[in-house]
Amino acid sequence: MTQTFEYFQISQKSRYALRALLHLALLDKHQPAAVSKLAQSQQIPTRFLEVILNELRQGGFVLAIRGKHGGYLLAKHPREISLGQIIRFLESSNRQMLPAYIDGAPSSEKLLFEKINTSISLILDSTSLEDLAAEEQKRMSSYIANYVI
Repeated sequence: MTQTFEYFQISQKSRYALRALLHLALLDKHQPAAVSKLAQSQQIPTRFLEVILNELRQGGFVLAIRGKHGGYLLAKHPREISLGQIIRFLESSNRQMLPAYIDGAPSSEKLLFEKINTSISLILDSTSLEDLAAEEQKRMSSYIANYVI
């Protein structure tokens, strides 16, 4: 059996952002999601989600709609938003997914981490929010309720 490695790390903020954006991608594209309902459905602290959504609005990922029936919508079609764009924006483009440079490390080790970072970036950049939503819809439709009384 092959053992997987657990080096890839992103912040809780990015994880929450991905969950919120996935939820928006799965909703009606013309009906804004209220922060409170979004926070409750995704089990994200409301105050933290407000901060995240404000950042995502500034980054051009979501639109904020004011008023009684306001909330948040995706600013672009889900196929136009890659997971790499989201994570880079929130984590800052300077941060690597894995340490590409370790003080005193041999250049071969440095090269290995650079290859791993490149692979992670390729996967994240080639996966759109639409891809993630399609996978989630497939997962949800495969769930069969089994009520035995």
